[in-house]
Amino acid sequence: MVTTAQLARLLNAATYHLWQRRMPGGLTSWRLLLPSADPCLRAHRAMWRYALHPRLPLPLAVLLEVLAWLRWVLLFAWVDTWQCWRNCRKYRLGPDDPGSWRDGLALLYLALLHGIHPWDSYCFGLYRPERRHLLWQYVYEHEHYHQWRSAGRKDWRAACELLADKVAWTAFMQEKALPVVPILAVLPAGSQPDFSRWLEDHPALFCKTRRGSRGEGAFVVERNPAGGFTARLHRPTTQQLQQPVDLARLLARQDYLVQPRMETDPALAHLSPAGHPLELRVITEHDGISARVACAVLYSATQAAPEDLDWLYFSVATSNGQLQAAPDYIVLPAWRKDYQKSLETAGRQVMPGWQSLCEAVTSAHCNILTGARNIAWDVLLTPTGPVILEGNSGWGMTMLQMVQGPFLSSSPNLEVAG
Repeated sequence: MVTTAQLARLLNAATYHLWQRRMPGGLTSWRLLLPSADPCLRAHRAMWRYALHPRLPLPLAVLLEVLAWLRWVLLFAWVDTWQCWRNCRKYRLGPDDPGSWRDGLALLYLALLHGIHPWDSYCFGLYRPERRHLLWQYVYEHEHYHQWRSAGRKDWRAACELLADKVAWTAFMQEKALPVVPILAVLPAGSQPDFSRWLEDHPALFCKTRRGSRGEGAFVVERNPAGGFTARLHRPTTQQLQQPVDLARLLARQDYLVQPRMETDPALAHLSPAGHPLELRVITEHDGISARVACAVLYSATQAAPEDLDWLYFSVATSNGQLQAAPDYIVLPAWRKDYQKSLETAGRQVMPGWQSLCEAVTSAHCNILTGARNIAWDVLLTPTGPVILEGNSGWGMTMLQMVQGPFLSSSPNLEVAG
């Protein structure tokens, strides 16, 4: 007997696969259909196989991918290319930005012939002929990179579920005596809490969804000098800055976690012109025996609204934690001015407590999260030392590759899984 919940899940899945899904689960280039000894092409082909739904018969899974490809080439590739090209013209800051119609056609060509999203082509500069040879060395957000990297590991699902449940994950970290931002309270959906009681012990609070990602729906609560408290979104757009935060609407959607908002180490305050806490993303890799820090990126908003595309990004040397600017040839043209600023700002700055941070994240990876080959750790740099905000098994790859270089290059920062 089919239950109502099962029918609802079936309807949601059908709606997603038949209409809402904008892209296939991997690259759709004709090059992938031909035999090749190129390890990059073989890697992309392997990632595409992980896009096939494991619980569906193979013919049905392939059919869904074909339908997704048809929607992409007939509709969404054109729409997304137009939107990307229009935004490039709007924010154009230099002669290398894709502002001409030829650049727009290059973005569309990559979208139709190879299944690469126009935003990825823009970020990696693939619309420029001199960078087209790097096309196969990058990994793209819609590919199943993380599943491919962790293939064959029996604890992969368990690791993902633990990282997704931030309450259980925080308890695990505290059990292991690892530095982690504590959870002050769990607010069930629909709560109307009085934040004043937590603000008695903490000057500011950071509230995020229990199972959210990319900071969506997160907000900050601060003491109001006149009494009570005020709230603002963690990453507001310019329009949202002009509007009050509707806490009732946010809290009605899902469970929220209340955490103290950590202050940035004063020694690093000069790296955060807008006064936002610095965010450090550290990627660890477990080879089945031990874990190591594979790469790290530090980033900071230079304005209140991130949509203004005004950010500072630094590559962090894994050996000693020293800040470095990204190589110019992989820098997004619209952000080149900020990279110039970063060269002047970073100097010979070294991340305080770098060795202890590396020991903490590798220890956490080795203890129970060995099912995930790579984990992204979001770390806050506080006056008392680095503390871990959360870990992610399905982390974004675009910015890391812009700063560190292509994952599948001949000398990759992350080894290609066999």
